[in-house]
Amino acid sequence: MTGKTVPSTRSQTSPERVFIYCRVSSAGQEENASLATQVSACERYADEQGWVVVDQESEVHSGADLHGRPGLRRVREALRSGRVDVLLSYAVDRLSRKQAHLAILADECEQAGAGLAFVTEQFEYSAVGEFIRAAKAFAAEIEREKIIERTQRGKRARAESGRPIPGQKAPYGYCWDDPVGKTRLAENPIEADVVRRIFQETASGKSLRRVASGLTEDGIPSPTGRDHWARTTLHAIMNSPTYAGEMRAYRVKRIREKNGRIRDQIRPEADQIPMPHGVAPALVDPALRATALDRLDRNKAESPRRNTSPEATLLRAGFARCGVCGNALIALRRKGNWNYVCTNRDKGFEHRRPSIAANLLDMVIWKKIEHVVTRPEIIAAEVERRRAADPYKDELAAVEKRASSIAARRTRLARAVASLDDDEASAPLLAELRGLAEQAKVLDIARQRVEAAASDWGADRDLLEGLAVWSTRVRNNLLHLSYGERRSLLVALGTEVRVLPSPASPRWELMLRWGDLTDATVSTTR
Repeated sequence: MTGKTVPSTRSQTSPERVFIYCRVSSAGQEENASLATQVSACERYADEQGWVVVDQESEVHSGADLHGRPGLRRVREALRSGRVDVLLSYAVDRLSRKQAHLAILADECEQAGAGLAFVTEQFEYSAVGEFIRAAKAFAAEIEREKIIERTQRGKRARAESGRPIPGQKAPYGYCWDDPVGKTRLAENPIEADVVRRIFQETASGKSLRRVASGLTEDGIPSPTGRDHWARTTLHAIMNSPTYAGEMRAYRVKRIREKNGRIRDQIRPEADQIPMPHGVAPALVDPALRATALDRLDRNKAESPRRNTSPEATLLRAGFARCGVCGNALIALRRKGNWNYVCTNRDKGFEHRRPSIAANLLDMVIWKKIEHVVTRPEIIAAEVERRRAADPYKDELAAVEKRASSIAARRTRLARAVASLDDDEASAPLLAELRGLAEQAKVLDIARQRVEAAASDWGADRDLLEGLAVWSTRVRNNLLHLSYGERRSLLVALGTEVRVLPSPASPRWELMLRWGDLTDATVSTTR
């Protein structure tokens, strides 16, 4: 053995009491018996020195962490209690990879009157010893930084090649389609249904707290396996684009705050690496996700905790939006007056944030809304125009015609192939059949999209017809509408007010769901 120890200051009337500490950085090293090798070497060294091993600790943990190692904490407690005369480790970097941490541990040994020994290296409390200690610890730290750099480089190369960076397990709702390579995700049937439930219930108007309570009451395990769902867990799921089939690597980075807490921060979109289509199948329809996220924003903005006097601001909760970044303006009270203010402080999108007096904007916009509602002939004319013109009728007919043509062609080719008894002659026909099958799939997707758009258009038309009837009924009673009824009218009209920072001119612009309702007077901006 080549090791050397610094003797303890205890009286030598009895053998030195030794605490052996061994460490590896990963479970892979542990499986290769590195821990067992270290322990055996330390025990032989202690026996050669005539020491008595009173305790030992072996753990799998990063050598760059000083306070988070349970085993090392127990060693330090033993030193402070005076139960140990020598702390013995296999090598300097097995005790710590950071020279600052190593110096702390050496000082604690000295303060406790205990010695510090290593099996493979000489170590002494002298100018030379301190230099060697610092140099070796520095080298170990450099090696650790190299390992981190190589690991990060490998991860980025994997992501840039279109393969996701795997974590300890697949994202909730998924499993690995290829568990070895982990290049594609597949739907986990049980968890995927839970994900869809979360989006559907949120889109229907439930708050995240109610959704979380329902999942907990039904005994559904959370992503961590616990029997309790947290609102923050649901928020993370809903904001992940993976569930709409848009997986991205390097979307989130971990930030350690001054208080020691760790939180996730969304990286700028330019820093994210999108995965190819099909790497993660969509668990929810993008339209459903958009509706659920919109409802989430409305729940957040309409929460009484965010505004103690909600009826003082008509356009709060998303009707008034920043004309630069698009974020909903927040109603804030300043010197007794309410203002709509943009509070977006995203460093990836620097801009001058607009602020405008709430009472002024509410008054002007409501007059514009009154102008629309008190002229039902405008709404009626738009209703008649939409009844007469179906923008999707011809498009759907064209898709159906092309699909019928392909189906007929496939039938003729199938009959021709069946009549042939020559593989070489039927090969080109089979190839054409496969091509037609692919075309049929594409047309089927196109048909579904057109039918969905036609359904949305029909629902929009029905909503407009209902608005026409409603406006006729209430136009003479607008002054007596409650705050809630006014807000419902804003929703029905699809109201959005875009506000620009001063000194821009115009300062705001009113947008409605149906552009034809905004005549020259209504769309005037200020």
